[in-house]
Amino acid sequence: MNNQADQLATANEAIRALAERIVHKERELDQLKTAYKEKIGDLDRYLEKLKNLEIIQGGQNAAESVVKIKEFRCPDCKSLLYDEKKQTDYILLPNKVKLQSTEHSQCDMPVMPNLSSKKTTMATRKSKKMTCSYCMKQGHKRAQCPDILYGKSG
Repeated sequence: MNNQADQLATANEAIRALAERIVHKERELDQLKTAYKEKIGDLDRYLEKLKNLEIIQGGQNAAESVVKIKEFRCPDCKSLLYDEKKQTDYILLPNKVKLQSTEHSQCDMPVMPNLSSKKTTMATRKSKKMTCSYCMKQGHKRAQCPDILYGKSG
């Protein structure tokens, strides 16, 4: 009998602990629900403000105009910054590099440096100085020697 009473007491204790844990989790869930509703309310208020915001040029909603942009040009020089036909996910933003054209010298546009031309000029300069240790000609390394590669005897 004593054994059954002990088992019953431990079962009751386990059920009580489980009930306390359930109550605690329900409180946490309620707190999360209220925090979620507050965040959703903030987002709704923000979206409402965005809908009310008018674009000066077109008089359309800002959200609609962002979706409908097919082409975006610089207001100063009318250079193409975004084109829907190119299927890009970004817009070029003007930076501090000036255009070289005479008409549009006021516009600051980002210009990507032509890295490939620098690499080729550096490679040609370097290859002019190299001397092959096999054929003793300048302009290539032993690994790229045409005499070795193509089987010519020098």
